[in-house]
Amino acid sequence: MIKKFSLIIITFALFGAFLYGYMVLQYKEKKINEVANIQYGDITKIVFFDGRGNNPPITLEDKQKITEFEQLLDRCKLKKEKLHDHSKEWIYRADFYKGDNQLTSITFSNLLQIDGRFYNIVEGDLSPDTIHHFLKSANLD
Repeated sequence: MIKKFSLIIITFALFGAFLYGYMVLQYKEKKINEVANIQYGDITKIVFFDGRGNNPPITLEDKQKITEFEQLLDRCKLKKEKLHDHSKEWIYRADFYKGDNQLTSITFSNLLQIDGRFYNIVEGDLSPDTIHHFLKSANLD
């Protein structure tokens, strides 16, 4: 009886440790390229959309400007959001392409939405104002 009880306790302890380890890995801080599973050098085009409906899509294909935006993204660290509000409001969305193939999509709002998953920005700034200033500096907006 004691052996069965010990085996059950050990099984629960191992399962708990595995579950805890999974949760820690699931919600650790990551860079955007890790979350989106992209290599920045592969991006050949970024299409920006205005969620307010004020402007037509803006296409960025200049490699230098793409690199500038990649550097802006690379300054940020994200953490997966456990509970999120399904807000319909967003100001900017960026779709990333390699040739004609879409690699990923990022929606910029209170949380970042990358390919349908939500993330908090724990380091860096990707506010709508930051995206707006980038687009202005790129002479695209």
